[in-house]
Amino acid sequence: MPDTSDNVFRFVRDPDCAPTDRIKSAIRVVLCLMFLVACLIGYGAGVRAYQSGLAVERIDAEGYSVTGRVLSHTPPAATDSGVAALTSARIAWRDRQQGRHQQTMWIDISAASSGSISLWISGDGTAGRFRHSHDETVSNAVLTAVLVVLVSGCGLTASYLLMRLLLRRRDRRVVPGQDLDERWAEVEPRWRRQLL
Repeated sequence: MPDTSDNVFRFVRDPDCAPTDRIKSAIRVVLCLMFLVACLIGYGAGVRAYQSGLAVERIDAEGYSVTGRVLSHTPPAATDSGVAALTSARIAWRDRQQGRHQQTMWIDISAASSGSISLWISGDGTAGRFRHSHDETVSNAVLTAVLVVLVSGCGLTASYLLMRLLLRRRDRRVVPGQDLDERWAEVEPRWRRQLL
């Protein structure tokens, strides 16, 4: 007996098919449309992430490089693979007007041990290890879009599989004591007449 319900992309039109097959077909169409909407949402999220990255680039473009002094840092934490590579440190530096500033950030253990570290001060006065690059902007935007589409696709796939399982159980309860082969034996003669 052929199982047309296993064809994910077939929209069932035959009047002799099980009612749940038509429901499955409708669900597939709806979920495909929802996935297209999710793709558009992912694209929009990627565009917004890209625009935010460009704004950060513009702010960083007005910045400058300074050498900061490590005032204190926490002891490096032990991990399963050894000692952590980063530690939380209190950094002090002077701006272009010789104003004093301090900020806590994560830095390399080696930099913390040396007592000094190179910083990039953005246009809004925030200190960071490196200047925000355009490659970072692009990668963040692509990652955001892909993540939205991937999560949506996994959710829709799980929803389809769950609905399909529930409908298959309902199929088995449509005619008590009658399995799918017996139902096909009833429908097959009508199919043959239509084909001949």
